[in-house]
Amino acid sequence: MAKSITEENYSATNNKTNNEDIYGQQTCLQKCHNITVYSVIYGLTVLMTNALTVYISSQITTLERQFDLSSSQSGFILSCNDIGFTVTVLFVSHFGIRYHIPRVLSLFTIIYGLSGVSTSFLRFLSDHGIPNDNENSISQRNTTSNLLCVISRNTTLDCMTEGHENSSGSVYRMKIAFILLCIFMGVQGFGKAPRSSLGTFYIDSNVPDKTRTGFYLGISSTMALFGPFLAITLGGVFGKIPVDLKETTMEPTDPRWIGAWWIGFLLFGVLGIASGLPLFFCPRHIEPADYAVNEKQEHDGESSCFSFLKDIPIALFRILRKPVYSLTILALLFKLFGVIGGLSFGPKYTENQFNIPTWKANIILGAEKLVTATLGTFLGGYLTSRLKLGRQGCIKMCLLIAAICTSLNSLNFIFGCENPDIIGKDKSSSQSCQCEGVQFMAVCDGVGRTFYSPCHAGCTTMTSNIYSNCSEAANGTVSIGICQSNCPYLIPYVAVAVLLTFVGTMGVIPVSLIILRSLDDRDKSIAFGMQSFILSLTVFIPAPIVFGHLFDSVCKEWSTSCGTKGACALYDIEAMRYTLNSVEVGVGLIVFVIYIFIFHIAKRDDAKKKNSENGHEMNKTIVI
Repeated sequence: MAKSITEENYSATNNKTNNEDIYGQQTCLQKCHNITVYSVIYGLTVLMTNALTVYISSQITTLERQFDLSSSQSGFILSCNDIGFTVTVLFVSHFGIRYHIPRVLSLFTIIYGLSGVSTSFLRFLSDHGIPNDNENSISQRNTTSNLLCVISRNTTLDCMTEGHENSSGSVYRMKIAFILLCIFMGVQGFGKAPRSSLGTFYIDSNVPDKTRTGFYLGISSTMALFGPFLAITLGGVFGKIPVDLKETTMEPTDPRWIGAWWIGFLLFGVLGIASGLPLFFCPRHIEPADYAVNEKQEHDGESSCFSFLKDIPIALFRILRKPVYSLTILALLFKLFGVIGGLSFGPKYTENQFNIPTWKANIILGAEKLVTATLGTFLGGYLTSRLKLGRQGCIKMCLLIAAICTSLNSLNFIFGCENPDIIGKDKSSSQSCQCEGVQFMAVCDGVGRTFYSPCHAGCTTMTSNIYSNCSEAANGTVSIGICQSNCPYLIPYVAVAVLLTFVGTMGVIPVSLIILRSLDDRDKSIAFGMQSFILSLTVFIPAPIVFGHLFDSVCKEWSTSCGTKGACALYDIEAMRYTLNSVEVGVGLIVFVIYIFIFHIAKRDDAKKKNSENGHEMNKTIVI
């Protein structure tokens, strides 16, 4: 009798332990363990990790100045994030569903945050800072004197002067910083590997009514879109703070300005770690009805690790035989190529095209994305749920969105500025100055004329960032920077960007539903992993590199010091506008054509399925 009671107590305790592991701890918080709460918690983690991913794009110009990088190098740094993602996403997607998905997501999110915190410490590897009037270093005096008007110039002697900022030690530290940036971005990619596949799979598996999947995906996706807004907006705020946090008379509009880029990595890294912790306490499964199915998948898969590896190519072959899925991924490939390239270098494009400081470009783009991206994504999810759109309805919606976005993108051929007229670019405008070999440092006089450098303006002295005694300047003084033009297209450009973001993000949920409704339940997780793998390999990795090369190809003047090439100092903004927007419009047209094919194929498949079901019902009636 005693033994029986003991066994019953053990059995009850064991069942309680299993239930707590499956459905969460039996506390007052258990009442909150429903799909809505999970969608919010998951959306919060994606918000923070998205913020960290996008933040580096808001600091491209600053990082190029800090570490003497070209746009090609900064593009490669951005791509390293997705290199780390690509090499792990398939395995994580396939194996992850066998484990406690929320805890897997929690662990990877914490790793993601730690990589952001580590990136912030790279600030100490660069000695580039904000020039200060109170400083009297040899390098500072040399930099100033090299830009002034002199009768004769010895650039070789200047480069050999002790204390020059481009010493071999400094160059070595810059190379180390570049390598570490690539490594930390790769770790971030590893940290976000399970996000899209496991997060989406968990929601779809725990929603009783599958027509509501779009609504819950809309909750998390809408929250996630606050990430880019926070990143770009705070990137603008941090961009106004000196990198060394010291007081300075230099203005953020100065082309030599370096903002406190490292604060954002530290902040979003810490917040990323904090946001990953609540996921750890989410239950393994929310709906008991789904647990039986998922448990069978887990135990079937746990029989052998080798069976996992054997199942991957079989599952991939089964998935890629679905034409609607394959063509939808192809459409996403082309669409995201333009989106990712534009997002990576969007602030850089805006600041150069309209001659505005980095912080202002970030504030404009951040504010633009706050309302439009959030409303667009949520509205897309709401419409698919409210109208109960099936696969065909979602395809029609994506087709319309592609047409509108391509039309809007074509307007950006018009909404841009002309190249500034720079005096002295080809030869010195001052006959008494020896300006050969002087590096580019645009200066503006009081009547709107831009000179190649203070030397070309005939300036002989400098006080508090103002060059004076300038023989060629109208009022004898010039300030650093290109003169402001009367270009009227900034507001129309922002208006088009608002519409593009709003309309484009309305397609986020419909695309996910097209994919979900084109697959068998057993293939959904690996399919989203396959989608992420393909897009990373063909879009997220090459797009920043390609766009970085496109930026470098339209560079007119490079900053150099003693033969060492640094960041681009002046772009051909007209060539930039035509080149980049040609890519955007081109991929938009391809996406539109692909969705036409998807529509006809899906319509044919649905007709075959309906005829097959009708035939089955007819045979059943005859038998009865």
